[in-house]
Amino acid sequence: MKNVLWICIFFFGLYAHGQADSKNFRAKKINVEKDSILIDSVSINPFHFKVINSDKEVLESTEYSIDFGKSILVINKEKYPEIEIEYYLYPDY
Repeated sequence: MKNVLWICIFFFGLYAHGQADSKNFRAKKINVEKDSILIDSVSINPFHFKVINSDKEVLESTEYSIDFGKSILVINKEKYPEIEIEYYLYPDY
């Protein structure tokens, strides 16, 4: 019984550590003034990249274009005057 308790504590610790927020996660609110937006000064990871409109709806990828290597987003400024972008940076090695 004592061993089962230690195993449960061990796995709970692993689970809690795995749920920690990543320091590489970024979220930005942007007032769209130009059709092209420089998101960051470094390349961004395409994994879990999201563009969210002012109604809190995730936009389909057909509504914008993105160059992940240059961190440039191209979007219609008249259709989407305010957006939120959620993305991850590549980790430092």
